[in-house]
Amino acid sequence: MSNNSKPREQKPRVLEKTADVASCPDEGDSKWNHHPRVFLNLSHDNEVKCPYCGTSFIRVEKDNRS
Repeated sequence: MSNNSKPREQKPRVLEKTADVASCPDEGDSKWNHHPRVFLNLSHDNEVKCPYCGTSFIRVEKDNRS
């Protein structure tokens, strides 16, 4: 029996961070489906993707206006 169904395409998550380093999984993620924690460097590139889950992290500038 062959399975001809295509896997569902998931819309990638994009998280905005103001720090130079992001960690994935994010603090708000469910505990039951975590992968090993990785730290992603945003100081050289403004966007990086988690190698495990594909979540995109985009560095945004802080707005220091009062």
